[in-house]
Amino acid sequence: ASADWLSVDVTVLTDFLDTGLDLLADVVMNPTFPQDELETARGRALSALQLQLSQPGAVAQRRFLAELYGSHPYGASETPASVKAITHDDLAAFHDAYFTPDDALFVVAGAVDPDDIARRLDESFMGWSGTAPERPARPAPPERQRRELVVGNKPRAGQAGNVSGQPLARR
Repeated sequence: ASADWLSVDVTVLTDFLDTGLDLLADVVMNPTFPQDELETARGRALSALQLQLSQPGAVAQRRFLAELYGSHPYGASETPASVKAITHDDLAAFHDAYFTPDDALFVVAGAVDPDDIARRLDESFMGWSGTAPERPARPAPPERQRRELVVGNKPRAGQAGNVSGQPLARR
């Protein structure tokens, strides 16, 4: 997952394509979010975040995004508290709201016939329903009228991190 997309994928030998598609469909349509796996993922995320927060370059990048984007979602970064706050119910609610066939994009590469793989996908994902939610309007990033310098002090850091940039034209 990233700030803009989430993907679920499977790679299988052609002989096992139907099984792979059925497993993929089950994961997409019927996730269980077991608590022990959530805790494992949380522990990994917290360890990665701890490492990230110890590196001046990563700290500078996080600060850069916050300054550049302000209250826009791109300006937000995960924190130990936000990672710890994620619950099974949060994951289930996100899945229910956003995992819909309206938003799905299937990309298939390999020794497959386009008509055949479309039929197989239809069979594997039969019964998948839901409508994509309306996307909330996002605030525009703050406009910069002049060059700015933001300094973040990280005492006892053995090195410094420097990030510079600006937003580009909207897509």
